[in-house]
Amino acid sequence: MSGRFLFLAAVLALCILPVAPDGAAEDGKRVLHVYTWENYFAPEAIRLFEEKNDCVVDFTFYESNETMFEVLHDGGGYDVITPSGNAATALFNEGYLLRLDHSLLPNLRYLDTTSRSMALDPDMVFSVVYTVTVTGVGYNTRLVPPDAPGTWDMFSDPRLRKSMSMLNDMRETLGAALREFGFSINSTDREEIVRAGKLLGMWKRNIARFEVNGAIEALDNGSLLAVQAYNGDVANLMRTNPDIGFFVPTTGSALNLDAFVIPEDSEEPELAHAFINHFIDPAIAAMNMEYTSYYQPIPAAVEKLPQSLLDNSAFAISNETIENCELIRNLGENRELYDEVWADVLLNE
Repeated sequence: MSGRFLFLAAVLALCILPVAPDGAAEDGKRVLHVYTWENYFAPEAIRLFEEKNDCVVDFTFYESNETMFEVLHDGGGYDVITPSGNAATALFNEGYLLRLDHSLLPNLRYLDTTSRSMALDPDMVFSVVYTVTVTGVGYNTRLVPPDAPGTWDMFSDPRLRKSMSMLNDMRETLGAALREFGFSINSTDREEIVRAGKLLGMWKRNIARFEVNGAIEALDNGSLLAVQAYNGDVANLMRTNPDIGFFVPTTGSALNLDAFVIPEDSEEPELAHAFINHFIDPAIAAMNMEYTSYYQPIPAAVEKLPQSLLDNSAFAISNETIENCELIRNLGENRELYDEVWADVLLNE
């Protein structure tokens, strides 16, 4: 996951995004429209939810918080969304989200208190923590020179020219450049952000492209050798491809607590609450984590996981690494400067 708001690339991306749902039921069943990241829910867990609630779950996918935000600006029509915490805060502040009814979420008691306290909405007024993600670099251990991994400046390595990708996500990519300079990933200092943009522009000339989902497939088939990626995506790949490794740059990275939220215009708010409650049930969360390789802060679920996943270095991020990362926060009005610098990066060769 994605960063992560208005900018030129998001507008262009709308040309290929699917049309918002119209709420039509299938075979007389209620339809729950979920707008989320790709491969973010276990099919069996979805099947169990549909069976229990006599409904159909309809998925639409996005690659970044920016494109998701744009779709909601243009009408939305969804019942559950899973944005990063900073995007969830922005959505709430702009009036897009419902306040949650905790009486419909009895499984909240299973959530780890530490993760809840880290969240941007610790009282879960409008969001419930879904996953804890760290951004790092997935790479081919057989083909990448052993001295290349280390910091974000790996993306300037001429030996890997045009064989790497970075996320198509403003906050993640500019955040990586900010951290390479030792600046905060949430900096609001114009000079620091402009410097980060110039460094990102240098990296852009050396990488193949900015993308999210396609990068993992390209890393798997060898057409890319290193990709900026979310740890869960790489952890999943490492389970089937022994040549893949993962590291979090020593200069620090982004930490995200993706969250369940319910849009204010949801046509199925009660069913949406049931969906959230379903996925924070320990048995379902364990099933889900084993499929997605994304960590959910539910201790009773983690206890059910196979040792092979717990030993996966991209899934089990150390506390030391997490302490060197920064939670991406909502920028408010300061996001306009990021939009401006990110647009310059995209437009300039």
